[in-house]
Amino acid sequence: QQAYVDQHIDLQLAGRITEARRQLAKTPQQPQLMLELVALYNQGGLYPEAVQLQQQLIELQGPQPELLAQLAELQYYRDQRQLSDSTCELLGQVFRQQPAQLQARMLLANALFQRQQYLPAIAQWQWLLAQPQYADYQQPLQTAIIRSRSASKAKRSRSSLERASRRLELCRSSFIRTTS
Repeated sequence: QQAYVDQHIDLQLAGRITEARRQLAKTPQQPQLMLELVALYNQGGLYPEAVQLQQQLIELQGPQPELLAQLAELQYYRDQRQLSDSTCELLGQVFRQQPAQLQARMLLANALFQRQQYLPAIAQWQWLLAQPQYADYQQPLQTAIIRSRSASKAKRSRSSLERASRRLELCRSSFIRTTS
């Protein structure tokens, strides 16, 4: 493989990517090396490369929920934080195999939050809170829920203000017409 690395990545990371590529070229189809290189690509924002290598890893090891969730997250970032149809399909596969898969649930909740769909995001985080295996994540999940509730309340307030402002403008314009 060629040792080209994006210019915007710091030199230390670029060196680690180049070395990981060399190692993988010497011993191809080594899952651990592939995972390491995917993580480096991800860290460097090289999402298309990370997606391609993650797909190869899934072909090699089979469609395991953890690998599919990682691929969904990589695709999400590659697609500028958009849930594409293929990413949604991957999430569906993960949830059918392992409904409580943390990375996939967090990705879905965060994507919903980014779309300002606060109540569905809160539902995802609450679902995770109810899972005993995620007790260690209680504080960050509670924080995410609180942030979403605040954002939802602010969004409703902005909507109310915008509606009131539009009504006021309509009244003002109709008052101006009737007095002219």
